Amino acid sequence: MCQNLKHKHKMEKLHTRNHFVADEIACDFDEMEKFGQYLGTVARIGCERAYRIWREGKDLAYRIPDFSPQKFFWKQVADLTKAPE
Repeated sequence: MCQNLKHKHKMEKLHTRNHFVADEIACDFDEMEKFGQYLGTVARIGCERAYRIWREGKDLAYRIPDFSPQKFFWKQVADLTKAPE
């Protein structure tokens, strides 16, 4: 969770699980200005799937030096939302 006071007041505005997961991801990646983008992504691929991808990326980042969980997240999302050929 973001630790700044302004963010704690914003927590009252997180109405759904999608909002909460998007907030967790955006905050972790330090991209709160892109909250809407994360919210749309979570709504499109599903709350549980988005959370699982995010956690998997964070776990890999602890084990692999120079690993980018943010790039991993967007690569996984792109693969999930790719149109069938």
